[in-house]
Amino acid sequence: MEINLSEKEKFIISYLRSAKKSIPTLRDVEMRIAGGWVRDKLMGTESDDIDIAISNMSGQDIVQILKRYDSS
Repeated sequence: MEINLSEKEKFIISYLRSAKKSIPTLRDVEMRIAGGWVRDKLMGTESDDIDIAISNMSGQDIVQILKRYDSS
């Protein structure tokens, strides 16, 4: 099954992959797209609500790390 991604979705996924590769503290963190977005995409329905499930770190910590990553 092929899932068609919008340009915005491609950007988000690419950004997270790049951050994970570039930031040593994120290398052991698993990030997975979860929730209704996955269901909607599998059903061929557009969705603008992407949930990212993460391991080994809180959402607040991830946000702070990504803010520093963006400012460098």
